[in-house]
Amino acid sequence: MTERGDPGWGAMAEARSILVPITGTAVTLGALKLAVRFAQLNRGKVLAVNVIEVARHLPLEAELPDEVARAETIFARAREALGDRAAPVEFVLLQARNAGATIVDEAINSRADAIMLGVPDKHHENDLALGSTADFVMRHAPCQVWLCRAPLHVLQAAP
Repeated sequence: MTERGDPGWGAMAEARSILVPITGTAVTLGALKLAVRFAQLNRGKVLAVNVIEVARHLPLEAELPDEVARAETIFARAREALGDRAAPVEFVLLQARNAGATIVDEAINSRADAIMLGVPDKHHENDLALGSTADFVMRHAPCQVWLCRAPLHVLQAAP
């Protein structure tokens, strides 16, 4: 057994509580499926989070019915994609100014062992751009951060 803070495979294999931000893209749904598999191995749980970023000119608690409906559709698609998987998955909708900071705060509050991020299909010439949310989470997360991205041939075929 490895110690809890060990960044090696042992710590990855022992993650019991995994937070997965989902946006409805194929890569974030794939990250969710992978997190569920890890959780099944460890009799753990998965927290699937969708963050609605609220514009600065609106109050943080503003009612945003279109965004909430979109998030509920994302959750429904995720539940359908997971089917009858055994690991418990909790779906949480959050409203915040900054998705990255909110994901980190939620990881702290839920005592997540890991955050599994689906990396967006953004690329610039020969570089893969993580995006500001993933960059923030990578820099500030209190736990392991695992990145999932689409296969390279998919990224190269993107316009």
